[in-house]
Amino acid sequence: MAEVGYYIVDLEVAPEGGAMPGAPNLTLKLGVNATNGEVNGQATLTQAVQGGEHEFPVSGSIHHTGFGEDSLLVSLTGYYAQSVPPPAIGTYLVPFSAALAVDKSWNGTGSYTFGHNRMSRCKVTSTGS
Repeated sequence: MAEVGYYIVDLEVAPEGGAMPGAPNLTLKLGVNATNGEVNGQATLTQAVQGGEHEFPVSGSIHHTGFGEDSLLVSLTGYYAQSVPPPAIGTYLVPFSAALAVDKSWNGTGSYTFGHNRMSRCKVTSTGS
């Protein structure tokens, strides 16, 4: 049975086989409007480097494959501010995007990009809400 109304999902998106040392870690807390397929929420991208933790809003949509075991195709976009290292002064916006293919329990696969970095073949796991 499909979800109706508005609900919250918490997700972890990690490389298949587990996170590698220094690899980024992505968690998502998303509000889903099941009626129109809109998704809004918060992404947290953490990496073991100086200035490597970013929390930022994301938004997107859900599409259904509509055949067999109906899969949810989720697309998300957002931006976060990144400061330039000293001695330079300034901040710039880094684009973020994610594409997830999940089942009705919000488990599946996906990939995401931030700046020029791409994380492919990731496992998407619902962590409950």
